Amino acid sequence: MKRKKWSMFSIVNYTVLAIFAFTTLYPFIYILAYSLSDGVEAMKNPIYFLPRGFTFENYIQIFQDTKFLDAYKITIFRTVIGTALHVFLCALFAYALTKKKPAGKKLFYLLHLYSNTI
Repeated sequence: MKRKKWSMFSIVNYTVLAIFAFTTLYPFIYILAYSLSDGVEAMKNPIYFLPRGFTFENYIQIFQDTKFLDAYKITIFRTVIGTALHVFLCALFAYALTKKKPAGKKLFYLLHLYSNTI
């Protein structure tokens, strides 16, 4: 079995992708480590990768609060209804644009294109 030769492009490409992956994932790792840390320890010492004073107390407090769960239900409801409505209206609009000569086809197409880019 032949071994693949590494070109300079591959080395630079993988290095850039690794840096991009790290800068993309680090905020999530930081927030997770901070949320799993004890509040007092988090205030005393900076947290970078690993939590200090590991505890689930922060998550227990959040999930015991009924306002948080109610807000989450509203978020899920709005997301599901908004997505379903958007897909339905886009399907209706696409069907209308397939017809040969609808009135104002160009105007509606531009309005639709503009509204989807926002």
